[in-house]
Parts: sequence; C-alpha cells; structure tokens
Amino acid sequence: MLLQFKPRILVLPFAALVIWGLIYYRVNRPQIELSDAEREAIQRRRPAPVFKLHDQRSQLFRLGTYLGRHKLLIVFFDSSQGASRNAQLQVLKSGYEKLSAHGEKVLAISSATPYANRESFKLGGDFPFFVLSDADYSVETEWGCMTTGDPPQVIPSAFVVDRAGVISWSQIGGPTPIPLETLSRELNKAR
Repeated sequence: MLLQFKPRILVLPFAALVIWGLIYYRVNRPQIELSDAEREAIQRRRPAPVFKLHDQRSQLFRLGTYLGRHKLLIVFFDSSQGASRNAQLQVLKSGYEKLSAHGEKVLAISSATPYANRESFKLGGDFPFFVLSDADYSVETEWGCMTTGDPPQVIPSAFVVDRAGVISWSQIGGPTPIPLETLSRELNKAR
C-alpha cells in the first residue's frame, strides 16, 4: 500500500514554527528605554478619584458631575490661616478669568468646615470658584496630599484633570504658591 501525501499534516509543524519565531522575536527585540521623566508621567496619568464634598455654601459637590465635561484644576491647601489668607487661593482668585476662560473649573479643597470658610470669606471676600471641605481628610488622603504623622498635615498640591477624567499633571508639595502661568499652561495642555 502506497502512502498518500496530505498537505494538512504540515499545518501543525508550520504553526509551531511561526509561534516559535514570534516568541524568539519578542524575547530578543531591543527594549525601549524610558527616561525618568517619561516613567513618572506614565505613573502620574491615573484616573481621578471621585469624591463628594460640601462647598462653602454647605451644598453637596459631586466631582463625577464635572468629569467628562470639563477640564479641572484641583488645589489642596492648608486652611490653618483661613482661606482668605492663603497665598495659593489668592493666585487662583486673581487669575480666575484666565483659568476658566474655556469652561475649565477650579476647585480648592481643605479640611476647614463650610462654616469656617464662610467666616474666612467675611475677611477677604468670596471666591469665584468652589471651596470644598474635607473635614475627615478622606479626599486629601486618597489623592496623596496628607502626611502620615500625628496630627496629619496637608501637603499643598495641585492637579489638572482632563475631560477624560485622567490626572494629566500634578504637583504635590514643592514651592507655593504655584505661579498662575504654570497652572494656566498645564490646564491648557490637558485634553
């Protein structure tokens, strides 16, 4: 009896050869090296943690309402001297028109109660943006803006959240107040 050649018998060895070639390529191809700045930028781009806090008028503010619709500038500040005496908030207040020119929203968050913020406004006037109260430090902790000491301390910080709800820029700590030009540039760069 004569053996008949069947081409489909070669399919399995051919598939094994292709798979082996792909594995060899994947293992031996040159790796792309990222700079420290690129690696940090990739780590920084994460979804913005969603929260609900009370504003200076004791009304509930939901971040989820603004995600996907607006670019956001979120600033965490130390409220120990009151909102009206905070240098970063004064920078935001003076440059608010520039920062919100294209529908961007500005938020300031501290551990002060809505009542304490209203009392502070009596000294220095109201702010044209939301000043939110995080009395239990939960949002500040979730965003990485708190020290772990006893008592915990707020680390002055700023975040830009793009319309997709992703943090596109942040500064935790560092020199304060953050200049208006830096905040405006980073807000304009966000998608």
